[in-house]
Amino acid sequence: MSHNINFTKLGEVLYELLSLETLMRSCIWRKIEKDKNLKKGLHYRWKGNKIIKNWFTDGGKYLPEVIKKYNKLIPETSVYQVNKQYITELRETIAHGWIVINLEEKSASTDKAPFILFNFTGGLKNEDKVIIKMAERMNEQWFRETLQNLREETKKVIAFSQSDSDIKEDLSVYKLWR
Repeated sequence: MSHNINFTKLGEVLYELLSLETLMRSCIWRKIEKDKNLKKGLHYRWKGNKIIKNWFTDGGKYLPEVIKKYNKLIPETSVYQVNKQYITELRETIAHGWIVINLEEKSASTDKAPFILFNFTGGLKNEDKVIIKMAERMNEQWFRETLQNLREETKKVIAFSQSDSDIKEDLSVYKLWR
């Protein structure tokens, strides 16, 4: 079976989402909590070490909360605000939806079958139908636009972090992007 480039592109989307969340968590941690106990950063910590629970380490803080808290650091009209609805919907759909490969259809330029991203809502116990909340063709254009959008959101967080003296020197430790 030949390699389907869409698997690689899907990995890039997940990578960009993770990087964006990591950067926002770092901004919150440094700006609000000013936790200077980890001056050397998490990459100097090992399994079994105990550290203070904070916005960076608390997995119970979900992405919508992280975006909301990050956006509160910045005036509402600022260019550094990130698009909470777009990022949250994309992440939730990838995490809780279904990705189907349409083997009957192939892209003319790559000869690869496109992915289709589905998410559903409804379907309570007494209902026998659900509503298709999202059905996106994950073709070359979708991946190009999605990656561009995520990278633009990441640039906003990076630009904000570089403009803020509480964050600037510490954020470079968490660079996950290229």
